[in-house]
Amino acid sequence: MQAEIVVPEDAIISLIRLALACEVSKKPIRREDIQNLILGENGGRLLRPLLVKANERLAKDFGMQLVPLPTIARALSTLTIAGRRAATKKAEPSQNPTASTSYCLIACPERKRGYHRQPDQLGLLTLILVLIHLSGGEMEESQLLESLNSWSAGRYFSCVQDGFAEFKRQKYLTSGKKSDDQNVTVYSAGPRAQVEFPPRALVDFIMGLGSLMNQANQLKERLEATFRIPQ
Repeated sequence: MQAEIVVPEDAIISLIRLALACEVSKKPIRREDIQNLILGENGGRLLRPLLVKANERLAKDFGMQLVPLPTIARALSTLTIAGRRAATKKAEPSQNPTASTSYCLIACPERKRGYHRQPDQLGLLTLILVLIHLSGGEMEESQLLESLNSWSAGRYFSCVQDGFAEFKRQKYLTSGKKSDDQNVTVYSAGPRAQVEFPPRALVDFIMGLGSLMNQANQLKERLEATFRIPQ
């Protein structure tokens, strides 16, 4: 029987502090930083048990957990539109937490506290992500702004353009240039959005807006197909 790997208490505390500090600035927690700052050169075998122990403490004390960020999203901004769609279809979330190169903090499902930014930021971000998903997973900047204007977004949300920049910085959005026109910027959901705003949550958001509409079941089925949600 293999002996249980003992994780030093100071390593657990250090990872929790690193995770909370990165969460404040909405930066991903890099595996490289965990290795260099906490585990050291010979601590590779401690990574998995360290993540487990840190998550137990985070869930108990803060109602949060560390989850891997999708690695596929890191390459989306450099792919062509066709290649990006193909890569997204092939991508599957990793079940191995040590296979990811970065992580982020989210609220535990059983202790969901909701998005802790301002309500107008949450509303604007949710609307942007819905529009992007309804457009097949990506959307040109001009089309996105036009759609937001048609919803009178500027009336309800302060400085939409600043929101784009902030959401990109926080990894909720990624952007790239169109393959056949380098002057056109294309937006897609960033790695943090893929973790915190899964397609199912966005479909539920849309259905909540249209809960009184006729043929709601048919609408939900069409949305699930558009958002590529497995049945």
